[in-house]
Amino acid sequence: MPSKWLFFFLLLFSTDAYAYIDPGSGSLLLYIITGVASALFYSIKYKFKDFTIAIKNLLNRQSDFEFSNDVVVHIEGPQYWNTFSSIIEHLNGTELNVICVSYGEMPPANLEKNVRFKIFRSQEESIFYMNKIEAKIVLSTTPQLDVYSLKKSSKVGVYAYVFHAPTDVAFYEKHALDHYDLVFCVGEYHKKSIRKLEAVRNSKTKDLLEGGCPYYDNYKQSLVSRNSNEKLTILYAPSWGARNSLKKFGIVILEQLLEGDFDIVLRPHPQSYVSEADFMDEVLSFCVSSPRIKIDKNINIAESIKESDLLLSDISGVIFDYAFLAGKPIVLFEMGIDVSGYEAEDLDEIWELNIRKKIALEIQECDVFNLNERIRTYIASYKQEDNLMVAQSEIFNFKNSGKIIAEKVLDLLN
Repeated sequence: MPSKWLFFFLLLFSTDAYAYIDPGSGSLLLYIITGVASALFYSIKYKFKDFTIAIKNLLNRQSDFEFSNDVVVHIEGPQYWNTFSSIIEHLNGTELNVICVSYGEMPPANLEKNVRFKIFRSQEESIFYMNKIEAKIVLSTTPQLDVYSLKKSSKVGVYAYVFHAPTDVAFYEKHALDHYDLVFCVGEYHKKSIRKLEAVRNSKTKDLLEGGCPYYDNYKQSLVSRNSNEKLTILYAPSWGARNSLKKFGIVILEQLLEGDFDIVLRPHPQSYVSEADFMDEVLSFCVSSPRIKIDKNINIAESIKESDLLLSDISGVIFDYAFLAGKPIVLFEMGIDVSGYEAEDLDEIWELNIRKKIALEIQECDVFNLNERIRTYIASYKQEDNLMVAQSEIFNFKNSGKIIAEKVLDLLN
């Protein structure tokens, strides 16, 4: 009986304490202890069931690493497929063993046996896999390698960074590319900025190759202006946070555009729906009341570029797509730039601030109440070919980047 064993245990290890537990009480005490322990065990087991399954899956995958990869393409999420699609297209069918690592759903692709996908359920799982990967070369758009969660694997020969947009490194967080071995630059301005940062920090010298902007390859035809007699359509695409013109002026900008007899496509920054949720609820409530305002939440901005005649923005990166792919007029609010915490602190020149003056009309906060007049005057004098010429001069391998990067990867491996 359990009570006898308990009594024997207490006798064996007792000291001169004058205590006594009768067999019935001992049995009851043991049952209580056993019951609490069992309840606690099963509670933990079921409460953390999904967690333990996830950990088990990850540990099991340690033996699932591919040890014969020539190229690993780290696609940070489905939204970055456009960045790598043209590169993968030109690696497809070669003799290289290529694996694409990502999470979520990837678009369907016609791939040869040499290109495979490794798709995980979450970003955390894909990062865990990447941190143990073996490859001759890894292509990634993830900054802060070896600073944040993405760590360098000792079994990778070369880490190569691919830009997902033509923006400079100035407004990346500090040490964004310090630990990469190679960078496929979009333009000459990347070379200047990266070399300057290396000199300031006395960090290792990276190989800088002329790559370009790969997702521009998907737009072989420019997204030209509409040829119609309809009302002019303004694409308003503000940024988010402190430098957000929509947050600063509220719906005043939308009211002004409606008074100017413009149709509006409003494309808030995706982060605004997260970080400024209450404010965005107010904005969307106002938009519902006007049939002339359309809300764009699509991942791909191409349709909104086609539908519109002018872009109104502040510091959003969409200005480069609008200028270089469509060659359409752009009006930008001068919101002021805070460079603290960004690579810009260590740079003498910021390309993004200089290029704005070439491709757009910059206006001040006080212009919000004569916004319509400034827009119409600018449209009347605008020459589309000017921005398209800037694109050709600023971007390496314009609309042919994927092919060039794939060829350079082949050269590196040979």
